[in-house]
Amino acid sequence: MTTQSVYLFSGPWARGLLRHSVAVAACLLAVYTQKLLRVPSRFLFILIPYVSAALVFLSLIVLVNHLLRGVREDDPARTVFRLAEKVSGVLVRVYVLYSVLLFANAALDRTVAGFREADVVEIAGDSLDLGDIPMRWIALRPIGDAGPVERVLLSPLDPPLWPGQPVLLEARPGFLRIPWIAQISLDDLRWGRAILEHNPTSAEGWKSLIKGYALRDNVPDGTDATVQYARLYPADHDWPERIALGLGMTGHCAEMYRILEPFIPRRTDYEFYVYVGHALACMKRRAEALVFLEKAKALEPDNWWADYEIGYLYFDAQKFEVARSFLVRVQEKRHIASVARDLETIERILSLKRAREAARK
Repeated sequence: MTTQSVYLFSGPWARGLLRHSVAVAACLLAVYTQKLLRVPSRFLFILIPYVSAALVFLSLIVLVNHLLRGVREDDPARTVFRLAEKVSGVLVRVYVLYSVLLFANAALDRTVAGFREADVVEIAGDSLDLGDIPMRWIALRPIGDAGPVERVLLSPLDPPLWPGQPVLLEARPGFLRIPWIAQISLDDLRWGRAILEHNPTSAEGWKSLIKGYALRDNVPDGTDATVQYARLYPADHDWPERIALGLGMTGHCAEMYRILEPFIPRRTDYEFYVYVGHALACMKRRAEALVFLEKAKALEPDNWWADYEIGYLYFDAQKFEVARSFLVRVQEKRHIASVARDLETIERILSLKRAREAARK
């Protein structure tokens, strides 16, 4: 390696290139952190233009160090550029350390998220380092707050947004008491209400309303809205059924049955009978549940699903001998680890039962 090559890789030019590369990498990581763990803030957006200028200046330093490679280190020109480089480095460090603070604030946060309603006022964008690191943000005005708007960075995971659109912010207080936004969603509840004000029978309006209630975990109002939708659109089985299944999976069996009940006179398919049977069994109405599950089994005798529901219906009723026969059939058709464990439990229970009966004799 020649003396000139050694100088290129170890001299001021190389050090400037290294500093610039590290600064850009750190800012990229900082932008990613701030897009993931967002804090409504004006400080960040005041800082961005100065950080951008600092990164551009660090790029210039690389060129200057190359052009001044023959100039002494104590030369006034080098001193001026060295001072400017330090100032630029401080700005980049502040930006990166601010991101580290936001990361700690969110990563250590174990609080429960709350919801905040807001409207999109503006969507804008800027960049760091002359467009090398693009950034887009939205200006939000919280509902009921006449104060200044809040700016929040947009994430690639955010839905498409436009000015005037209602949004729902999933906000957390933060470990360091710096509120941050975990998620931005379309506010389907307010959007649905706005549609229904103009068209009370709009299918999309009712669907948006139901989704909005679901996002807020408002089960009673969501169930009422789904029942009303089913009355308006009795031919649409899929949407109410989807909502009913979601309620059943989260343990809201009474609400699940309330949505499915109006369809009982009109539906006679296998899946519907299983859904109704599951809801009734979950509500401890076992005799009624068994009627629907037996209807399902009669339609498709080889389908394991009804056997599964009937087996656990008897399992919960502590009729283990009957439950075993159904669960064994399930395992023969479809191996399920939880069913295998429960069959082992049934065998132990029945063995103990036989042992006690033998002891009495």
